[in-house]
Amino acid sequence: MFNSNEQYTNLEQIKCYDRMKQEDKTYQVIDGVKYEVRDNKYFYDKSLYIKETNNGHLPYNLTILGSLYIDNSPRFKTLPKNLTVKQNLYLRHTPIKTLPSGLNVGECLEMEHSKITSLPEDLKVGKTINLQNTPIETLPDNLIVNKDLDVSYCTKLKCLPENLIVGGSLYVKKCNSL
Repeated sequence: MFNSNEQYTNLEQIKCYDRMKQEDKTYQVIDGVKYEVRDNKYFYDKSLYIKETNNGHLPYNLTILGSLYIDNSPRFKTLPKNLTVKQNLYLRHTPIKTLPSGLNVGECLEMEHSKITSLPEDLKVGKTINLQNTPIETLPDNLIVNKDLDVSYCTKLKCLPENLIVGGSLYVKKCNSL
């Protein structure tokens, strides 16, 4: 039987029996975080907080059912491809400069004061994108933001795409290069 208080080493496979569903589940621990593994895809069933850590790795094909918060973590240089965050993605004070292809955020993408310089063409965000105070240089040509887009104080942003669609408010303040 699985004991949630037990400590596991990195990349150790864990099997547990779920009495409710009568099925085996496979778990893998990466950088101290336990993920469920199904069909070569990783799942985390709540919000994941990564702050002031030396760990810098998330698995590919990861789905986080809550939010992902990465703050003041200098070793996080990239996010994995095909990352899905069902709620909010917060990136603050990390060296991440680009976001991966296949990124899907269910609600808000918050990158205020990050080092982000570009967004992927296939980015999907359910509600709001906040790029305030970032060195973002360009936005994808066909970017659709269902709610608000904030590019205030993005001093390196040269232009807004012709096909930009914003369903709520567009905030543009002190963008010196526009």
